[in-house]
Amino acid sequence: MAVSRNTEHSHELTFWERLFDQLTRYDLVLTAIPVLFTIAAVVSILFAISFHVTVAGGAVLSLTLVFDVLFFNPPIENRR
Repeated sequence: MAVSRNTEHSHELTFWERLFDQLTRYDLVLTAIPVLFTIAAVVSILFAISFHVTVAGGAVLSLTLVFDVLFFNPPIENRR
């Protein structure tokens, strides 16, 4: 039996589409900061680089993200 995918509910967004539509630039930056530190820890383990050096690298990258969202692309109030 053939079933058509052209139903009245086919236009509904999936969970992931709704989630990514709601995320802002600032949500992504807040997610990226711990990811950068996790990557720094993994790099420290894999390549036998000093933990202090990799964490400092993660901190510099995180700091650039924070400066970007605070000073170069600051949040602005939506005026309605």
